[in-house]
Amino acid sequence: MHRADRAGRILSHLTEAGSADVHALSELLEVSAATIRRGLREPHDRGLLRRTRGGASTGMVNLERLLRRSTERRQEEKRWIGRRSGGSAARPPNWCPRARWSV
Repeated sequence: MHRADRAGRILSHLTEAGSADVHALSELLEVSAATIRRGLREPHDRGLLRRTRGGASTGMVNLERLLRRSTERRQEEKRWIGRRSGGSAARPPNWCPRARWSV
């Protein structure tokens, strides 16, 4: 099993169960506990899960961390857009921000 596949299965299991210990994950994926520990490192660094003593869990802390990252990202560009707009937040009545067109 490749690293990306393993990470996907770990995240999928954690999403369903909420938390799991290294031993349970190693049995589920049929790999060593050391492999699971290494596999938890990257998703933890990306904020997708929280490593705990002997395992991992998901939770609101991770969502808050992801939201904080998105608000901190590209601050200079966001300030530039704010200056260019003149501080006006007015939009057309049927504005669709994802598609950037009016409905």
